[in-house]
Amino acid sequence: MSLNSRASGHNCLGFWISELLLLLLLTPASEVAGQTAPSPAAKNLAIESHFTAAQQAQHDKDYSTAEREYRAVLALAPDFAEVHMNLGLVYQLQDRSDEAMAEFRRALKVKPGLTGANFFLAGWQRRKRSPASYKPKLPRCSGRWSFNRRTWMFSTF
Repeated sequence: MSLNSRASGHNCLGFWISELLLLLLLTPASEVAGQTAPSPAAKNLAIESHFTAAQQAQHDKDYSTAEREYRAVLALAPDFAEVHMNLGLVYQLQDRSDEAMAEFRRALKVKPGLTGANFFLAGWQRRKRSPASYKPKLPRCSGRWSFNRRTWMFSTF
């Protein structure tokens, strides 16, 4: 093998290495790693997992974990109104009223008829107008409670 053939072989190898590097730089990272976008089922499973963890943390009064888990749900499903409302409740339980009201407003922007968000936002607005005389006003119910073996039922007469 002559000196010229070795030199041209080196140039050929260098060319292929540079082409490979260029290809790797232009290929999205997910394709290089063999990853694909998550399937809808996997996304739903992740949402359910984070939502369940957030609810459990909220029940256990671990509000920082609940906030983190609700935020993870919103990263996957930003228009999940009930999660905005629950995150608002977590903020409210930590006396972070301004952040809570912002979350209630986000929930109502997505789902205007969301009862809980409307209730908490209205109560907060009433408290702001007259904090010293604020008493929550809940509607009175007329009716009776009856027990059914399968479910509790409320019926009005």
